[in-house]
Amino acid sequence: MSGSSFNYLCYGQVDSLFTGHGGQLQSMVDVLKANFHGSQAAKETAELQRFIGYVTAEIERRAEPLRDVWHAVEWWKSSDYSRDQAQAEINRYDAIIEQTRQGHR
Repeated sequence: MSGSSFNYLCYGQVDSLFTGHGGQLQSMVDVLKANFHGSQAAKETAELQRFIGYVTAEIERRAEPLRDVWHAVEWWKSSDYSRDQAQAEINRYDAIIEQTRQGHR
């Protein structure tokens, strides 16, 4: 039987590691650790998996407060909101960010 045990992880684009191939990467980590324990390949693959988890969490943390801005701009561009409504949401977001920065000083 040829390939595909990991859904062709070896050919995936980097962004697929964050979406479609995430499960296959974890499976690869498990197989490398179980069968090639201590190898640099096993260590690097596991480290990559941890890093992807960290980056994904950080992206989610940063994107969440922007969702209302994106919504307002999207609706403005589709003529469902006025530019002023979009600007108001951007101003609200900017004020929250400024408050956060002042709190960290």
